[in-house]
Amino acid sequence: MQLDIYKYKSLASTNDKANELISRNELSKPSIVICSEQKNGRGQQGNYWESAPYKNLTFSLVLFPDTLEPSLQFYISKVVALALTDYLAGECDDVSIKWPNDIYVRQKKIAGTLIENTIKGNQISHSIVGIGLNLNQSEFLSNAPNPVSLRQITNKIYDIDTVLFAILKNLENRLTQLNSDRKSIDNQYLAQLFGFGQIRKFNSRSKDFYGRIVGVEENGLLCLEDDSGQKKHFAFKEVSYVF
Repeated sequence: MQLDIYKYKSLASTNDKANELISRNELSKPSIVICSEQKNGRGQQGNYWESAPYKNLTFSLVLFPDTLEPSLQFYISKVVALALTDYLAGECDDVSIKWPNDIYVRQKKIAGTLIENTIKGNQISHSIVGIGLNLNQSEFLSNAPNPVSLRQITNKIYDIDTVLFAILKNLENRLTQLNSDRKSIDNQYLAQLFGFGQIRKFNSRSKDFYGRIVGVEENGLLCLEDDSGQKKHFAFKEVSYVF
């Protein structure tokens, strides 16, 4: 996968910079926007992403998936999550995807993504995939409940560029797989999904209940079966795990 690389020392947000470059018609093919210091990184639903300068991998990948129907845009989340777990599984054990696309190691969050899709007509015009992976940070200062870095797990120091290119290679392989074998993407995503098939405690609308994840719809909705056998579907932020 041939990519243009836009590298910066410091940015407020790599997703915001990618949007700016697209709006100025300066970016029209698959590209990466990467920075060493991200001052105002964003997570899902406006959450803040903490990343110490020069310690972690913070970048946005710009894709033009014009062959993917807008109704199937959640597959972008799936292939990105799998590309990240492919890399992390080679470094540590107990790696999982916490729906929809956070990456966990031993019930702690090591990576997150923010995917912004722009749809024009019946096509996805472009996707901006913001990725934050905690690599070398040894201490977290925000009030995030459960962050962890790869260094804290393995006691190793990681070369950021080496990790970036390994993940990009994994992503290229996953995108190829998506074009040829979508069913395998579905199965592998579920196999990596945190809590899949297990009875766990959830919360929705301030009420706790027990249930198990039985699937994820093509549009990304989470399918839970409660203890009465009733299946319910939830969008992001409509349900949460109770740890």
